[in-house]
Amino acid sequence: MSDIDQDIEGHDQDAVTPGTGVRAANDPRGAHILSTERNVHELLDAMVDGVFIASDFRFVFCNHAMADLVGVTPERFIGQPFSTFVAAEFLGIWTERFEKRISGVRDVPRRYEVRLLNGRARSEIWVELIATPIRFSNQPSVLGIVRDISDRKTAEQVIWAQAHLDVVTRLPNRFLLTRQLEDALENARQRAESLALLFIDLDEFKQINDVYGHDHGDKVLAQLAAQLQACIGERELLARFGGDEFNVLCPGAGSDAAIEQIGERLLKAINSPFQLGGKRLQVRASIGAARFPQDADNAEDLLRHADQAMYDAKRAGSNKLRLFHRELDAANRRKGAITSGLDRALREDELFFLYQPIVNIQTMSIDKAEALIRWRDLDGTIISPADFIPVAEDTGRIVEIGNHMLGVALDFGLACRRELAESFQVTVNISAVQLSDIDSKFEAILLQRARENRHRAPICIELTESTFLDPRPHVKERLRLLQEVGYAVAIDDFGTGYSALSYLRALDVDYVKIDRAFICNLARGNKDFHILKAIVMLAHEIGARVIAEGIETDRQFALVRMSGCDFAQGYHFSRPLMPDALVETVQRFNRGRRDDKPG
Repeated sequence: MSDIDQDIEGHDQDAVTPGTGVRAANDPRGAHILSTERNVHELLDAMVDGVFIASDFRFVFCNHAMADLVGVTPERFIGQPFSTFVAAEFLGIWTERFEKRISGVRDVPRRYEVRLLNGRARSEIWVELIATPIRFSNQPSVLGIVRDISDRKTAEQVIWAQAHLDVVTRLPNRFLLTRQLEDALENARQRAESLALLFIDLDEFKQINDVYGHDHGDKVLAQLAAQLQACIGERELLARFGGDEFNVLCPGAGSDAAIEQIGERLLKAINSPFQLGGKRLQVRASIGAARFPQDADNAEDLLRHADQAMYDAKRAGSNKLRLFHRELDAANRRKGAITSGLDRALREDELFFLYQPIVNIQTMSIDKAEALIRWRDLDGTIISPADFIPVAEDTGRIVEIGNHMLGVALDFGLACRRELAESFQVTVNISAVQLSDIDSKFEAILLQRARENRHRAPICIELTESTFLDPRPHVKERLRLLQEVGYAVAIDDFGTGYSALSYLRALDVDYVKIDRAFICNLARGNKDFHILKAIVMLAHEIGARVIAEGIETDRQFALVRMSGCDFAQGYHFSRPLMPDALVETVQRFNRGRRDDKPG
């Protein structure tokens, strides 16, 4: 040990006087205390950290702590090449830095982390190494001080996993996906490669959570993740974006055919049945895809465009794949503008009703009118309900809008009864979202008004076919209660949804409204005319009356009358009108019909 000309901490050479051993820091008696080789060995063996000396690409000295770290005795450690105790993935850098140190190369990192092999436990341990060039037995050597940092590394790995991996599936989470997507995009730019990102959303997965509970839902997600992982390629990355959404990153995939092939693989894996609590379940999904560089050149836009394509797939029906196209982005920007505008429209009272008269065919008088919602934007533009109602339903704003406008229709209906006739009725559409929303207060509004008016409800509620088929008990109970207190109920646009005459018998409705699609092609004796007559006959059998809408010509009205319909509505009689104009029109129309009768 008298040849060691630096101390074990790697301080300057004047810290040790050659031939006297290692002295204690700041202790003038240190040279005497540690003057013998025996004292130096005892000091090194008392250290908690491992110490070794390496020469000629081998270990030539160690203390007991070093030997314990790698699970051997000091005798078995000394003389072994680096490969015996250095993990294979670190052997190259270990050897390279050793060679530079003994060659006198400066600026070689002195402190770094590596993994060593523990022969006894047949495992690897993380250590921090502090390495210093020395001379030992007149040979250029390296002194190493090694500290076990396995516990710290384990803690770091736990923290890293919590930040980067999904707890349920152990897949990369949204944060890690974004980082890896950015790296993949950079590689694609450098290699002039294409890249695709697929966005997967499980269809109606909420029902699994609602029926079986979130714990079982998590088990399905974990099984699904395993099945998806098994079907993707080596270069592809699967991640859980959150909730019931997953992503697949596909470097090199750019053609429509390649993406469609990947999508088919994913859908097949998703559709494979699951076993959950002894029951066999099948999951379906909607997938959207966006490509680099065609659709986006950065991670944020690529994710957003893949998400837009996924919603396009969802609108097309379950188990579909759709590719992003520019019209989707324009439509979503329009949707965003409408969404923010709707909040203002409610505050600033920009929403209003026009009313279209409905003619009683038997009496040829107007005794009903349909309330048709419109939106007057800040610049005076009238926005069609076809543009903003779907957005309101998607965002949940339809509930607040519906409740507000329901009050407007009720007030106008009462005004019409005072000014026109006690039997006058305003029909108003109720969204299926509004009816099915448990927190919606619309039935409370209607019930309060019914009590105030002694159950003489001034409005008729129009609902679509799909609403009547909603199996949820609270939906059916709401309809029953409203009819019980005097509100009439109409099925709107009949024939455009399920189009089954047979189930009309099961519906408890007061009116059936025939969609304009049947009216526009109506001709005596054609298919639409026979369907119309069948609907009228069946509606009358169950005690319902029939309203035909979309009538624009004398010929259409004559055929509707011939079919047995009870009411007619359309531009043939009047366009939708402002409230005051409607009252005037009804008064004039009905007075004119009375005047036409013989005295």
